[in-house]
Amino acid sequence: MSAPKNRPLRLFFIAGEASGDRLGAPLIHALRRRTPIEIAGIGGEQMQAAGLSPLFPSSDLAVMGLTEVLPRLRLILRRLREAAAAVDAFKPDALITIDSPAFSLRVARKAKAARPDLRTIHYVAPSVWAWRPRRAREMAAYVDHVLALLPFEPPYMTAEGMTCDFVGHPVVDLARPAAGDIAAFRAELGGGGVTGGWLGGAEAAGRGGQLFRAGGSGGGDCFTDPDAGHRRADLPLDPVVPARLAFAVWRVQQRAARAQHSDSRAAL
Repeated sequence: MSAPKNRPLRLFFIAGEASGDRLGAPLIHALRRRTPIEIAGIGGEQMQAAGLSPLFPSSDLAVMGLTEVLPRLRLILRRLREAAAAVDAFKPDALITIDSPAFSLRVARKAKAARPDLRTIHYVAPSVWAWRPRRAREMAAYVDHVLALLPFEPPYMTAEGMTCDFVGHPVVDLARPAAGDIAAFRAELGGGGVTGGWLGGAEAAGRGGQLFRAGGSGGGDCFTDPDAGHRRADLPLDPVVPARLAFAVWRVQQRAARAQHSDSRAAL
């Protein structure tokens, strides 16, 4: 997309989660290197550092599961209307929604209905190859182009009439830790045995309480190495993960500690 003559390219961004914020900031920087742009929308700290003045705090949208959505439903619906109205008022050349499909694609649908000629771009293709494949057909009604993180995703989008580019996954840009850093990290976690990490992403984080309650009912630990006598569950948390998930993690680790203590007593 090229900038119109005599003015910057006007882009409206919507990133409702920290993961989208991390994708949006480099995209803004990359676009600025190519052409003059004027931006507005919703984003977190990294996008704000890239020059975005957010319409409202993105933390208003950082809710997962019915137990968090229902108490804030009126706020979320109001933010949805505000975002759609802001897109219409800004009159962008393109609307770029980043992940968070439950919110961002609803805004895209409203914005497209109000202005059918609006160019709509969604960054992070939904995992239609894994579940709910009909989502691609549904979003094709109001999304023109998709930026996919995985190389096999474009055909799923183009089959429904959208254009799609594979742009790569940001994880490949992360520096590989040095061997000494890995050893220090494992030592910090507490010695030998098998250490497991759960990297579930935003959706899994939102369901974290349910996952751990389900796991607890089965009477097992998340990660177990009986031969080494070492049980541990370590989960890196995103800043937007609700406190209830942190509490669930604490309960899992307490249960693991009690199991290890019981094993020690049985051995005596």
